[in-house]
Amino acid sequence: LWAALANFKFTGSRFFVLGDVAGQLPPIADRHREELWATIDDSRFMHELCGGLRVELHKFRRGGDQAHFNLVGSIYPSTGTTLEEALAAVREAYPVRRPLEQCDTILCLSNKCRIALNERLNRFHATVDSICVKADNTTATGDDDSRDMKLWPGIVLQAAVTDRKHLRNALRYKVLEVTEESCSMVRINDEGVIVGEPFTMPTPEVPKKLRLTYAITYDSSQARTLYGRVRLVQTDHMHMTLRRLIVGLGRAPEGSQLEVE
Repeated sequence: LWAALANFKFTGSRFFVLGDVAGQLPPIADRHREELWATIDDSRFMHELCGGLRVELHKFRRGGDQAHFNLVGSIYPSTGTTLEEALAAVREAYPVRRPLEQCDTILCLSNKCRIALNERLNRFHATVDSICVKADNTTATGDDDSRDMKLWPGIVLQAAVTDRKHLRNALRYKVLEVTEESCSMVRINDEGVIVGEPFTMPTPEVPKKLRLTYAITYDSSQARTLYGRVRLVQTDHMHMTLRRLIVGLGRAPEGSQLEVE
């Protein structure tokens, strides 16, 4: 992709590339060659592409908690901090203070854990008048199987597909009204503010096209700002990395929101 973009250099195009290479996870295509990908911001290729200009930004724009910003910055790979040292520091700063059921968002590593937590919390938070929608798994495979879910007005779901009508993958939607036959919902942003027009879809299609949002993976949380109480789990998992820890911590505007297992 970068090679294709670089062709525009010959047309006089100017490139302004912004990003936090050290504090984000690699693109899927580079997942197994992280050592190569992690040096792209200091590479000769990027130097020539951007005309030699490099500007480092140090302002915390996601929130106003400077102490939280400094703590996350202190565990970046460039500091030489190991994952074990980073976990010890953030567990001390953000200890577990409440049951999982009182958390608004749980960040986990595996899809298996995500599915189990979402099912557990969906049952816990379901209202007495919620509607149980059975999933049709006849064509689904793997970790992304649709799952049974209980729906009620106010529950927030995340689109797992992009369709031609209303849904956009990874965006969030709040249920406004739901019956056995139809479900009315509207798109919201990270702060829960309505940003779209209400629409209706058949209720049986909801489990196939949308997911529960109590738990999401570290990888899929990138670019999101998480409000409310956030718990980081599976931090002892064999595939947990310093980058995933930084991504998880960086989703919250305030350190007071965080708990790290």
